[in-house]
Amino acid sequence: MKKTLKLALLVLCGMMVVGAYAASDKNDLLNQFINDNKDKAKGKSATVVKPVPKAASTGPIVKNLPSWAGDQGALFKGLPNTIYTHKKYLFYLVGDAGEGMTSDNYTDITGKLVELGFLVISRPKRNRGYSSRYINRVVAQINKLLKAHVPSKNITVVGYSYGGMAALRVSTLVDNPGINYVIVAGCPRVSGKVVFPNYGKIDPVGMIWNIYDKNDKNFGSLNEYMKFNDKKVRAFCQEREVNSGKGHAVGCTPDDTWLKPLVRIAGQR
Repeated sequence: MKKTLKLALLVLCGMMVVGAYAASDKNDLLNQFINDNKDKAKGKSATVVKPVPKAASTGPIVKNLPSWAGDQGALFKGLPNTIYTHKKYLFYLVGDAGEGMTSDNYTDITGKLVELGFLVISRPKRNRGYSSRYINRVVAQINKLLKAHVPSKNITVVGYSYGGMAALRVSTLVDNPGINYVIVAGCPRVSGKVVFPNYGKIDPVGMIWNIYDKNDKNFGSLNEYMKFNDKKVRAFCQEREVNSGKGHAVGCTPDDTWLKPLVRIAGQR
């Protein structure tokens, strides 16, 4: 009887030890699975065209970021498959390579915009100017966001140089006074040699901020341009003349000259 009881106790102890090891192994496997899939869980969206670019290490730091800037940004070639109404969407229309815009500059700028928390919709451009087909595609994408009940204040279009002229045409076609437009050296001076491409009428509508350098000979005031053509911006237009020392190249880098106003415009409305 004593031997039987002793044997039963030994078997019970053995089962407890095996169970403890099994539980330990199970926990270890579970922890390993969680750790292995943690990054996947964060970036599970299949709509991101490319990895989120890192901002240039030498680029400016925009201080006093708005509260939404902590959100995860991303870079897309077109609209993401899933549309979130609380996100900040930014269409970036890049300038031409002939104006000092390089692929590295483009990566630095889009990287900084992503770092700020924007869902950036943009394509690197190889040809001079923007076609009406490209502009109409941007207009259709903006209208799709509006139809999905994204507030107009959460949509911003940024255009530099020829991209700025394209953005003004976009604002004409979208015809929504609540959308933000940041034009960086993108409105031809009345006295300059640059004119709008053959887009059709330019009759801007929206919350428009125009930023240009005083030493830029060909791009300047939007209000002056509209006045010259017996028109005015419908909704709102604020301008800022800067003296960056870069002239027309003010928009070629992620410079505080236009990034700070952009953060203020997109974050405070």
